[in-house]
Amino acid sequence: MGISPVAAEFLALSRKDGTRFDKTLTLGRQDLVAGYPVLESILKQFDCWPSDLSSESFRDSFGPDARFGDALFKYIGAQQVSFLDASDFEGADVIHDLNLPVPEHMKQTYDAIYDGGLLEHVFNAPAAFKSCMEILKVDGRLLLVTPANNLFGHGFYQFSPELFFRLFSEANGFEVERMIAVERDYRSTSSRWFEVHDPAKVGQRVILENRSPVTLLVRARKVRVTDIRFENVQQSDYAAAWESFADGDDSPHHTSGANNGQGGKMSIKDALRPVAHRIARILPSVNPVSRSVFGGYYKYRSFSNRKFFTPIIRRTTW
Repeated sequence: MGISPVAAEFLALSRKDGTRFDKTLTLGRQDLVAGYPVLESILKQFDCWPSDLSSESFRDSFGPDARFGDALFKYIGAQQVSFLDASDFEGADVIHDLNLPVPEHMKQTYDAIYDGGLLEHVFNAPAAFKSCMEILKVDGRLLLVTPANNLFGHGFYQFSPELFFRLFSEANGFEVERMIAVERDYRSTSSRWFEVHDPAKVGQRVILENRSPVTLLVRARKVRVTDIRFENVQQSDYAAAWESFADGDDSPHHTSGANNGQGGKMSIKDALRPVAHRIARILPSVNPVSRSVFGGYYKYRSFSNRKFFTPIIRRTTW
């Protein structure tokens, strides 16, 4: 759990977009992963830097234990910050195991909840998500920085964007304000940001195959208090197929994303693609040819697919 440069930029961006951090709860106490010069640059970029604050005073505000990033929340508007954990070993002041339902007295008490990487380590993820949703006040924001692709073994889970689009839905009293995928190459300091499109609006699964780690930045707003029901959380292509069948359409429905998600008769190129992949594994020199011939397949499942992803132009890279 922590505040990386990407997470700090996401928090500052959310504040600029109108998120209120007056009473903030973090899931676990947040390690400070970003350096002070980077944090200073981010705060200045998003107009969160007090005009009379020096760099030295900024560093001093984090206190003698520079491991934690508690003080950062003050600069984005927090008046009170609490830390939730299953144990107080790192100084948490709200002790609760997120595998269990949240007690009544904690519901609707915080303006913002920030998770810098805890929820993927909780076995009972549905209970944990539900608790976070219940803890928020109406018009509060839930901000998640959570693994998506290529972090095998980091936690129990890597999450799909569709989970959050369907979970943080109007039926459950929420709306997704931002869904951002960040691809980070750990061999460099650069990262690429992409807005992720809702599969229900695209009309097919939003799929990604890549080599570098991808983190999801999710911001969801609580619009009303209602019973949170997991039966409302269904993958959109299946839900559409079931609805169509209930309306009397008994034609086959393709939900797996085969044939580039278009359904219909398989083309010769689609039929030959598995053969080309097997040959490319045996003879690596064939792989460039395979990619050239079947390039549409790779582009379809990459960040180059503009039907699925829109690049976000940022002023800085970390």
